[in-house]
Amino acid sequence: MLEDVGLIKSGTMIVADNVIRPGTPDYLEYVRNNPNYTSTFYEGKIEYREDLDDVILIVSSSLITI
Repeated sequence: MLEDVGLIKSGTMIVADNVIRPGTPDYLEYVRNNPNYTSTFYEGKIEYREDLDDVILIVSSSLITI
C-alpha cells in the first residue's frame, strides 16, 4: 500500500470517484475504520446518467510517521 512505501503523509488528500458505482467496498471500509483518516462524502451523479447516484470521497490523512 502507499502507506507502506511512505507516500501517504500527514495532510495528504486522496480523492476517490465512483465509490458507490461500481463501488470500492474494501477501500471504504479501510478509510472509514482507520483513525488516521478523515472522510468527507460528496453526493453526485454518474456521468451522463442523472438517474444514478454516486459519491466522491475526499480523505485527509493525519498519519503520523516516524
